[in-house]
Amino acid sequence: MSNNLLLTEKYRPKHLNDVIGNKNIVEMIKNMDDSFPHLLLCGPPGTGKTTIAKILANNFEKVLELNASDDRGIDVVRNRIKTFTQLNCNSKLVILDECDNLTAPAQQALRRIMETKTTKFILICNVVSKVLEPIQSRTAILRFERIVIDEFTDVLMEVCKKEGINLTESGKDALIYLSGGDFRSSLNILQAVSKLDIPIDDNILYEINGVPNRKKLLLLMAAIRTKREDKLIEIVEEMFSEKFDPNDILSGLFTIAKDSDNYEYLKIIAEFQYKMAEGLSSKLQFYSMFAKMMEI
Repeated sequence: MSNNLLLTEKYRPKHLNDVIGNKNIVEMIKNMDDSFPHLLLCGPPGTGKTTIAKILANNFEKVLELNASDDRGIDVVRNRIKTFTQLNCNSKLVILDECDNLTAPAQQALRRIMETKTTKFILICNVVSKVLEPIQSRTAILRFERIVIDEFTDVLMEVCKKEGINLTESGKDALIYLSGGDFRSSLNILQAVSKLDIPIDDNILYEINGVPNRKKLLLLMAAIRTKREDKLIEIVEEMFSEKFDPNDILSGLFTIAKDSDNYEYLKIIAEFQYKMAEGLSSKLQFYSMFAKMMEI
């Protein structure tokens, strides 16, 4: 890499025109004047919520950035946020990331501070239902969606070119699959391989991330569909010998079943995920699940 900055910061867009995806939200924000309302940015990780908040922060004299996952109690609201809002300056902004982690009393205290109208607030969350309705009603809610793969693939390849990362075609497919439409996650994955002076293929990316190769999971699903018990046993034994996390195996199978719209498989996998949450995750349980899937 050309410097020691993390890729997520080095390639964070600095202007609204550079933001990837969610173009309707970007255009809406462009059309807002300086008196825009409090904002609640919600949606999956890596979709540009924090990036847009940081871009808007450039228009304010003083900015306080907090992450509620670091301190989720009422003290952070009463002390840091309230003290900041009392500063004497023309324009102040509070960016509160992961605000859905705040306790209910902390959110109630925050609501009262937001009513004073001395400071703008940009609240960021993954799950809007965890934010109290009185706060939701005092904000303009902008719902972010996963970035379409085609929208960020070219950007990722440009990052690889600038950073000297030799990403193969299979590596690109694996990167997109592993990131799940999360642009920040894809940059973090590239960060992990950025100093490897070798071609980065799918095997390397899956190994570094410690999850089963999608190709192997596809072979497993093919063995289930064709009722090839011998092939199924071979693949399962291999994955267990490599000590993959059972949750990662299930998540991969769930994604493949979802992509193929196989709702019967999805139902069986979901039932087994519930059993795993109850502490039942032995190899025998896996074979029981596969047997049910092969009956379809």
